[in-house]
Amino acid sequence: MKFKIICLILIVAIIFVLRHGIPYYPPEDQTVNIKPETLPSDRVEKDLNGDEVKEILIADNSLKLDHLFDKSFNPVHSKILTLKDGKYVDASGDFKSYYQDEIKFFEGYLDTLKNKLDNPRPQEILAISVMSYLDYAEIGQKDIGFDKFWRQTDIKNWPSRIVVDEADRQMVDKVRQRVKEICLTPIH
Repeated sequence: MKFKIICLILIVAIIFVLRHGIPYYPPEDQTVNIKPETLPSDRVEKDLNGDEVKEILIADNSLKLDHLFDKSFNPVHSKILTLKDGKYVDASGDFKSYYQDEIKFFEGYLDTLKNKLDNPRPQEILAISVMSYLDYAEIGQKDIGFDKFWRQTDIKNWPSRIVVDEADRQMVDKVRQRVKEICLTPIH
């Protein structure tokens, strides 16, 4: 009986992959070089620089933090791809203004979370702080981004109205340590 269930699950998974393809989330240490037909279905196409050519934004989940966050707060970083010689390549470094705009948005949102909302969740503060750090890394300001991340995620700096229990403290510590590990390695 277990064998039949496993076979059924495998068949369903194979059919899903054949119909939808496998989403591609590039590892942080590789340059993206993929054919257009293998792009993930959850991509966003948008002209980011006004040249009337749509760039592709894909989710980069290479941080491997999903086990620490609820799905609704899992930090996701966008990579920007452009078409070159029939393949999409990572062009994130060419779009500094996009990431600078995201940083401004995230910092404003963090201010709202910490100072204006009645009951912000620690996970939300962490997720926004992680995404802001990754955007700083994209524009070549990894150290500045890490310093801001470290201050933003220090529970001692949070207003007292933000309720933090022991499970939250442990999660904050784990996320901070993971980002500290990442900060010591190159991000492309």
